[in-house]
Amino acid sequence: SGGIKITTDGITPISSRLFSITISGAVEKPGRYSLNEGVRLSDAMMLAAGGPLTAYGKGNSDYANIIIERGDKRIYVNFLDYIHTHNESENPLIEKGDKIYVPKGIGQTKPFPGSLSIRVLGAVHNPGQYFIDRGVRLLDAISLAGRPLTTSNPGDILIKRGDEKIYVNLLDYMQTHNESENPLIEKGDKIYVLKGMGQTKPFPGSLSIKVLGAVHNPGQYFIDRGVRLLDAISLAGRPLTTSNPGDILIKRGDKKIYVNLLDYMQTHNNKDNPLIQDGDSIYVPNSMGQERAYQGALSIIVLGAVRSHKRIFMNNGSRLIDVFSIEKGLLPVADLKNIIIIRESHTIKVNFLRYIQTHNKSDNPLLKNGDIIYMPKTGEVIDKAHIIKEAHDLSK
Repeated sequence: SGGIKITTDGITPISSRLFSITISGAVEKPGRYSLNEGVRLSDAMMLAAGGPLTAYGKGNSDYANIIIERGDKRIYVNFLDYIHTHNESENPLIEKGDKIYVPKGIGQTKPFPGSLSIRVLGAVHNPGQYFIDRGVRLLDAISLAGRPLTTSNPGDILIKRGDEKIYVNLLDYMQTHNESENPLIEKGDKIYVLKGMGQTKPFPGSLSIKVLGAVHNPGQYFIDRGVRLLDAISLAGRPLTTSNPGDILIKRGDKKIYVNLLDYMQTHNNKDNPLIQDGDSIYVPNSMGQERAYQGALSIIVLGAVRSHKRIFMNNGSRLIDVFSIEKGLLPVADLKNIIIIRESHTIKVNFLRYIQTHNKSDNPLLKNGDIIYMPKTGEVIDKAHIIKEAHDLSK
């Protein structure tokens, strides 16, 4: 504790320059230590480790977040960075009275004695394999991979355990602290943080919206502030193949806002992917026949023994049968064996009744832009000039 200094005047005793510190937390030998002036954190950590340091300390120690309490001050040190890079700013000098705390880390990216191997995947910042202590629960396991992305859906976590699939709603746990929604993680578990901008149950600060129309799961959803149209629609599952993304309707109070998401997909201009507000109702129309034009749509005229003569807009790839779904059936007098399609300068005769019986695609042709479809009545004499004139009038 003391010492001597030899000078020309003889031997002079040196007063002790030792000072006391404490080291606690996830170290092998926590306790009080006496150190000399000029000692750095690495020296103190070696004492508490009982030998040479490794990058992973006691196995579950978190060297990246060491805390030094110095009087009223709290200093955070990434000692792991020092071990890897020897950056002295992360290996500070230790002072008298310092209290060094090494927090427990629930897992590592390298195995340690007794560790369990798991994977955290999906909408997290650092997906991958991790090694954890026994007794770690879901919420802590996910935190190993960094905070979830803003697009993550904590209400729909999937744990794959062998052949078993376990779905967990962490939002419920955050509100109720019911441990059944924050289960213990087992060796070999694969945790999938699914992507999703909202939930089917309200959560603190959520906005209530509805997604309706040509989607797989229409209904009410609860979303974060800042969610845009495209993400809001994805909550209801992918749009049906018959949906029309070029003519989305947002009902906002008494206001109707029409949005062309096809434009957004090409230009990424957010005016075509607006922010969604509390109370919005989003309608995804059926694209097999709209009365409003949209980008890439086929313009089709439907006349004859149908419920209404009109011009409709359909997706590229639509067939004759799709027109029937728009018209919700033909008039009883319609002659299905003699439908005609006027295409530019020629006429195509279609026996659709045969298609119903044989499913031969030649009797259910692809439609082209500008087609005029005429459903004749049984026994009707076709007046092509009259059909073209009526079609021309509807196109104005």
